[in-house]
Amino acid sequence: MSVDSSRPGVGDVIFTAFKPIAKMAAITLGGAVLSEATRANAGILINLLLPMLIFSAVTTSFDASNIKSVVALVVTGVLYMFMGLAFGFLVRWLTPVPKTWKWGVLITGACSNVGDLPIAFVLTIAKSAPFSGEQDSTRGIAYASIFMVVQTLAMFSLGGAQLLKRDFRPVEESPDPEKAAATSSKLKSTVTAIANRTRKTVGLVSRRAGGRRQPPASPAVMLTCAAGGTARTGTSHSSEEGYKTSANNTPNDGNSIVEADRDRDVISPASISAHSIGSRTGPAAKETSAIARPNCIKRVWSGYIVPVFAPPSLSLIVGLIVANIPPLKALFVKTDKFDMPSAPDDKPPLDFIMEICTFGGSAVPVIGMLLLGANLSRMSIKNLPRGFWKSTVMMSVLKLVVSPIVGMLWTKMVMNRTGLIDPEEKMLQFILILCAGVPTATLQVYLTNIYATEGSVETSALSAMLLAQYSTMLLTLTILVSYTLSNAL
Repeated sequence: MSVDSSRPGVGDVIFTAFKPIAKMAAITLGGAVLSEATRANAGILINLLLPMLIFSAVTTSFDASNIKSVVALVVTGVLYMFMGLAFGFLVRWLTPVPKTWKWGVLITGACSNVGDLPIAFVLTIAKSAPFSGEQDSTRGIAYASIFMVVQTLAMFSLGGAQLLKRDFRPVEESPDPEKAAATSSKLKSTVTAIANRTRKTVGLVSRRAGGRRQPPASPAVMLTCAAGGTARTGTSHSSEEGYKTSANNTPNDGNSIVEADRDRDVISPASISAHSIGSRTGPAAKETSAIARPNCIKRVWSGYIVPVFAPPSLSLIVGLIVANIPPLKALFVKTDKFDMPSAPDDKPPLDFIMEICTFGGSAVPVIGMLLLGANLSRMSIKNLPRGFWKSTVMMSVLKLVVSPIVGMLWTKMVMNRTGLIDPEEKMLQFILILCAGVPTATLQVYLTNIYATEGSVETSALSAMLLAQYSTMLLTLTILVSYTLSNAL
């Protein structure tokens, strides 16, 4: 019986699959140890380094011949998000979830880490069989970038962040008639007792002083006297005093910027970086309550248009445009479809831009893992409902066991029944399967930190979910990658 020498053995596959996990775990641990030093890196990652990585990878990897891969990636990304949303509903219906976190659990299921983890895997896995090294590595980064942009647009342009915000809206409880009647009766008897006691006290003082008896005071004056206050006529002065008091007592601490963000109708990727790693520092906002809600046009512009032109999304759009127009692509990379005069160093005229983007983008996986470790190290778990462990176990099983199985079946079906996936495109198949088996994205941590207070039930529930999933991931991803490399490709 002949053995296919081109396919690695089981031991080689397990070793190859475990290597990137060990690398990611080591860097994540470093981020946990140096969490304070990584506080400002989220903004740099989202707005500078990640767009560089996306542009360089997309421009190099795509052209008119394989643009159908983008369709497969977008459709699959949307499918995975709806599947995660269904997982969130199942967990909410079947297990005990905090009442103030019923929308957050849906985002936990729908929002996955389709950026840092796949890119970190690709940079190591692409060097081994059945992949072809540098070319497949660049393609894998481009494929993962499309997944990431699809999720970003869904979160910020299609209402994902607003769905999460529903957990933090004030809930007005409907009054109970019996309790209201009992409270009113008790209050009435208390007022009567205080008024009678005050009347007796005033009469006794008047008799002892020998002075003329004053006419009985009104109940409102009696209550004021009994409380140690003085009666005032009119309301303008008291209202002014109350206004001054409330203005002087306005909290002027580091949480003011967080309060301002809670009042926003729209959250954008730019505002997320200001709250990275649980950061709650910023200039005092004395007029927080005076923030005006944006009108309809401003809301549409900020909520739907601006996220499309956020740096990661814009870099993907520009990269796809450049990649599919041969004269433009020839300015950045060498291509057989257009003859572009070379620069003095025998490279395309704008090759230096690609070198800058490649150099800056290479830092994305490392910084992403550092931020992941910093986030996990700052989490605390308390005040959770009894039996919440069932929710964490169920979500971990659904996202890390059931979802990868669905991903493998979906990838095979799309490859066999449509022309969107080339059977020889191993890296595309690998990314489609891998992104089905990753845990919840740390993006939800940034969003939750904007609305929730530190140590709240919502942050504790999210912390428990993430810690359970990222701990289980060490085993499940090793099994998933090993099986994919040996059987599914």
